[in-house]
Amino acid sequence: MKNAQDVYGLLQGKPFFLATTDPDGNPHVRPFGAIALINGDIYLCSSSQKAVFAQLSSSQHIEIACIVEGMTWLRLTATAWAMNKPELKEAFLKQEPGLRTVYEGKMDTFRVIKLTDATATLYAESVQQVSFG
Repeated sequence: MKNAQDVYGLLQGKPFFLATTDPDGNPHVRPFGAIALINGDIYLCSSSQKAVFAQLSSSQHIEIACIVEGMTWLRLTATAWAMNKPELKEAFLKQEPGLRTVYEGKMDTFRVIKLTDATATLYAESVQQVSFG
């Protein structure tokens, strides 16, 4: 594991759990699955109408946990920045085409979320860590 692309490769196609906090500092964890690698950066997505988006708007600090395989798992901490750029939305939807039907007629609420200042730690027989973004 050397960079964001390697981390993306570990998360792609697997369900993972995204942890956020609300304005009162209460933790919230939910399953996610959509992820994209755009210009070397990892992106998630959400509707601007969801609670997760409101939580990201009040605190950009997130954590992701994912079982990669067997007893190997990944923890990713990052700062999350919501974006409403049409070119990023389109790039995301090219990688996750199933979301087009989810957001059909609601593209004005679709947001991509760029992960920056990230540190990923892979827990296996030995621990590997990489920082990026």
